[in-house]
Amino acid sequence: MRWWVKARRVHWVLPPTLAAFAVLVAMLHNLTTFLPAFSSGGAVQVRASLFIPVCLASGLMMCLESRLEAPEHAAQRRVTLLDIGLTVTFVTAAMALSLASAVLTTSPEPLAIGRNTVFLTGLMLVARRWAGPPAVMAPFAWIMAVLFVGFRTPNDPRPWTIIPEPVDAVHAALGSGVMFTIGLIAQLHTSRKLA
Repeated sequence: MRWWVKARRVHWVLPPTLAAFAVLVAMLHNLTTFLPAFSSGGAVQVRASLFIPVCLASGLMMCLESRLEAPEHAAQRRVTLLDIGLTVTFVTAAMALSLASAVLTTSPEPLAIGRNTVFLTGLMLVARRWAGPPAVMAPFAWIMAVLFVGFRTPNDPRPWTIIPEPVDAVHAALGSGVMFTIGLIAQLHTSRKLA
């Protein structure tokens, strides 16, 4: 177990990533900006917090791609299950930080950041199955797709976009849960493929 923690650099990556996530959630949860979009015929008003989950997904990918090939091939413990546990820990911590920020600021917006983190992490894990380390760009690519073609009007996102939906959108919560579950299944097969 100790070699796995060192190989994944969990003790170096997890605390600063979660600290950055917490600071960004606290600072940007209510900040909105106008960005160009193709589908709505001009600019769309989006929350700056859409970009926050990218920092957590990047930290997670850094840990997952830090491997020691030979020891992992001969490991007695299931490295795949440890990796899945790491992923669940990252996402659970992000959800807890989002909930704490929502309580402290009395604003529901941080809860949407937690939901988006779940969705974008699952998307990254699915992309990692086929793309490997470059899948770290999948969350950012999704955000760009949403910004450019995901809005009908400047304040009306299409249902498939998930991340700009309001915090109480049931389909966004369900979509995030489904994407994360598929991502964990993909991670199970990806780790087997890499090991």
